[in-house]
Amino acid sequence: MNAQANRRPWFRKTGNPAFVMAGRKRRCLFWTRVALGLWVGVQFLFVLPLQAVEGTVAEDCKRLPYNQRVVCCTSILETDPCDADALILLVWSMGERQEWDKLLGLLDRLSRGAPSVPQYYTMRARILEDVFSQQEAAIAERKNTEGLDPCRSSDAENPSSVLLPTSENADEILKRASNRFSKSMDYEGAVEDYETYLNLVSVPTSPSVYRNLAGARRQTGDLLGAIDALTLLISHFPEQKAPALTSRARLYRELGNIPLAERDIAEKKLLEEQRIMQEIASLSKKIETNPTDYWAYYQRGRKKLLADDFQGAVSDASDVIEINPSFADAYTLRAEAKTQLGDQEGAEIDRATAAKYRK
Repeated sequence: MNAQANRRPWFRKTGNPAFVMAGRKRRCLFWTRVALGLWVGVQFLFVLPLQAVEGTVAEDCKRLPYNQRVVCCTSILETDPCDADALILLVWSMGERQEWDKLLGLLDRLSRGAPSVPQYYTMRARILEDVFSQQEAAIAERKNTEGLDPCRSSDAENPSSVLLPTSENADEILKRASNRFSKSMDYEGAVEDYETYLNLVSVPTSPSVYRNLAGARRQTGDLLGAIDALTLLISHFPEQKAPALTSRARLYRELGNIPLAERDIAEKKLLEEQRIMQEIASLSKKIETNPTDYWAYYQRGRKKLLADDFQGAVSDASDVIEINPSFADAYTLRAEAKTQLGDQEGAEIDRATAAKYRK
């Protein structure tokens, strides 16, 4: 017994108060951490998921195919008649398909199920007025909202001010799409607006619509959709083909489709070569008209350098120098062409001459 007592630490034998307090603090800290861990676990397992459900229901509907999306939005509105997100998504989805008559009937059914909710009458009035030009019927619908309390306020867009997807609103929809894409960085909203705009106008007047749609789809991870937008850009705006091919090749590489990426790069290079040759031919006609136009010779020499016609670039630069011996850029051009031809000594002489005339 005494041997066991002697093996205990000295502070337990003596009952030192300092060590007793230290033990109590350690136990208190341990149970505090346990309680904190339990509280965090409850928040993640129960509280946060319940808080997130309300804000994500309409977003879940948006990801569904059209028919299922309509059913999803209708179910939400039957449960919560004041859900502005679900109503706006329903109107936009059916409006894009031009199913206005069917939408009016559905809104009428929802209003009968919730006669004290004004947003259904307001939306029916908007459709009757903006789509069907039935002013009297719209006024009658608005009278149904008299004396009704508005739905609770929320961060959602006000259904009474939502843009309907009609041809009259196409420009406003395009403007909102541009703002969402370039200012608020709402890429999903931008995709939705651009697609709606294209459904309304068929072919846009500006190539930026397809270009921005491709960029927005890429930001949302829809690389194939971005490729489709660039393909439409090439089809409707051939003058945009070269930069569109570059962007499309980049997307093919991101998808791992190297053969198609290389095909687009090769086609882009061919287009550039054709463009340069056309510009050389145009400058040659200009020189025939005015053989002393040194600037035309210089520009043609630059184009020949890009086309790997180094001897032709040397010849044009020499013609420029003959006409205007103090034009420093002509010596620089000839130096670049001689470097490509392996004439390093001649290139250094021309660079020195160019530096002299620039002083």
